Amino acid sequence: MPNLASAADLGRADPGKLINLTLLLKMHDEAGLQKVVDALYNHSSPTFRKWLTAADLAKYAPTQAEYAAVKAELLRNGYKVIATDPQRFSIRVRGTVAITEKAFPTELHEVASAGINRPDVIQRMGYYRPPPGAPSFLGMEVAGSRVD
Repeated sequence: MPNLASAADLGRADPGKLINLTLLLKMHDEAGLQKVVDALYNHSSPTFRKWLTAADLAKYAPTQAEYAAVKAELLRNGYKVIATDPQRFSIRVRGTVAITEKAFPTELHEVASAGINRPDVIQRMGYYRPPPGAPSFLGMEVAGSRVD
């Protein structure tokens, strides 16, 4: 993740620009889920490497009513739902910058920033070589900007 403290603020985002948002809903008993997940990686645990099923996760998910309330609020604010999570942990919506600034009292800005991540540094040290035939100038990740 680039350091946003050194990012150039290009000013307020265009109010009519369409953006996609993925909202993560609050889980029930997050501390309990963390203990369950920690046990999956503990060699002495009876649940070591016994991965969670959808049914196991369901007890930590928002209820149908909570999910429906969030969805209704997003629709009321003018968003279009573009994807829902069958486990009810997230919901993906599309709307304008103006809708987002009103729904989540905030200002959205365009920024320009650059950064390098640890895997790219490790690759430059000679590890994780690109696949045969790939250009040597590519890093492990390629990023860009998408304009709708």
